[in-house]
Amino acid sequence: MKNPRLMVLLFITLLLLLLPAGAMGSVRVDADLPGVAIFVDGSYIGTTPQNLSDVQVGEHKIAATVTGHQAQSRNITFPLNGSDQIIFTFGSSTQKYVPGMIRIRDCVGTPEMTGLLGSSITVATLPDGNLMAYYSGIGEGVRCAGSADGSEWHEFPDGCLLPSDESNASSPFSSPWVFSTSDGGYRMIYGINDENGPSLYSARSKDGFRFTPEGKVKLSQVPDQDMKGQYSIPSGLRMADGKLRMYYAVSEGAIRSAVSGDDGKTWMNDEGYRLESATDPTVALLQNGTY
Repeated sequence: MKNPRLMVLLFITLLLLLLPAGAMGSVRVDADLPGVAIFVDGSYIGTTPQNLSDVQVGEHKIAATVTGHQAQSRNITFPLNGSDQIIFTFGSSTQKYVPGMIRIRDCVGTPEMTGLLGSSITVATLPDGNLMAYYSGIGEGVRCAGSADGSEWHEFPDGCLLPSDESNASSPFSSPWVFSTSDGGYRMIYGINDENGPSLYSARSKDGFRFTPEGKVKLSQVPDQDMKGQYSIPSGLRMADGKLRMYYAVSEGAIRSAVSGDDGKTWMNDEGYRLESATDPTVALLQNGTY
């Protein structure tokens, strides 16, 4: 009787010999709306319609985003030398929303849709000059989108910070604040509702795109000052001396601040409140040197 194990090995060897080296597949990607941004395995390809050829046979993730709609994705497996067609359906509509005029101090204009489907948006400039927006997205994690000029944005379907066991995956992330660090990387401070209520956590990134959770933010107390409470909605800036000052909301209904001299690894709380009966802090440097 022939050896069954030997027969199986011979069969597998024969299949490998018959399999074309570097076999490729192709796919046509389209949508029911114009200008839909297409991503293949997280890389931006262009807008619909797209005829993708020379795609390695195997499993791939095709994602699509368009202004005013939540991102969609499909996991597909290309057959050998096969051809597939994918059509994303966002729901075409002939109705067009036209916002009214608004005034912000001396500026008057008409709001425009940005394509950023979230809230608490912060924007950072990457080394290549492109912009990256981080925001509290739909669902868990921190969403992000890239732009060359700030007018058109392409959302990255998988986001920039995903839930993990280290950072309480059962709670949505919110209000990200991102800043560059002295080693050329980036740090994000964001909010999570953990077992103690609203709390601040941090994450690190080498490229400003994919962040890794670091854990809870270390806030040192000022002597003789009760710092018990819940912290959320971080924002801040880098001061002239190179240190960072972070502003955040506390459960007493006020805004506190803290200073870091090591790129956000540790923080020392400032004494007292920066502003009482307030929340959602945002601070900007004015032309006259004040804040």
